[in-house]
Amino acid sequence: MKWETVKQKVIDQVYFRILRAEIGNITTSILMDLALSEFQAAKGLRADQIRQAYADKAVEVLRQWDVRAVGRLRELFPWAFPPSLSKGTLTVFMDDSPEANWCVEIKR
Repeated sequence: MKWETVKQKVIDQVYFRILRAEIGNITTSILMDLALSEFQAAKGLRADQIRQAYADKAVEVLRQWDVRAVGRLRELFPWAFPPSLSKGTLTVFMDDSPEANWCVEIKR
């Protein structure tokens, strides 16, 4: 699977779950840390606005990650990682397409 596809699938799930406050107990502490931090966009906002600001920031950060972070991405967000890549040793390679895409697969 292309790295950008893997990353986008995780980003979509992380964004959705932050907005819906479905990440579990960690959400409360994340939002509290965010509200009390130097993240100026969160000051004076309602909880839903804080979640939106945090979700936007999470997307911004994750979009900057490159293929070297694939293992960390799976470790942090196992529930968002594509099921076909959720177990086993990940391997990364560049495909033969003209665009030379980074791809991720399970080592067999």
